[in-house]
Amino acid sequence: SIFSLLIAIKFHEKYRIFWSKIAIKIPIFGGVFLAYNMQEFTRSFWVLISSGSGLIEALNHASQGCNIALRQDFQRISQIIEGGMSLSKAFKTSPYVPDFFVRLCAAGEKSDQLPFFLVHACRFAGGYFKHKTGRFLAILEPIALLTVGSLLLWVVMAIFVPLYEHVSNVDF
Repeated sequence: SIFSLLIAIKFHEKYRIFWSKIAIKIPIFGGVFLAYNMQEFTRSFWVLISSGSGLIEALNHASQGCNIALRQDFQRISQIIEGGMSLSKAFKTSPYVPDFFVRLCAAGEKSDQLPFFLVHACRFAGGYFKHKTGRFLAILEPIALLTVGSLLLWVVMAIFVPLYEHVSNVDF
């Protein structure tokens, strides 16, 4: 049943990971969900790096506000960075991290001004999220209009069809 599925998702880690990966891959909605998570991660990562936190520590703390699938990916990236790979190259291995973030991190590493470039990544992530949300709502509005129209038609038909049948049976 649906209730048992919700309980499994809530309490079993395996199911939570599975459904969080599914949520990211859903057409249209998955893009909005991923954009939102990247916006939150980027903002947290920028604040932590700007305040002087270490790279690994900032990455681990910033990933705590993300989807479980993203959190696992950021933990994997953290381990890659601890192994000696650069930040931008480690982010490039992720299927979830957008190219703009990788490029801005690479520019920040090369110029030794990572916090400055993370500010721009944060702004760009916010704009990207607004764009994805706008596209989602542009698709959702006609669907909602058709749904409400169908429900209204059903209610009107439920009232008038019996009334019409009753009136048509009356002899004048």
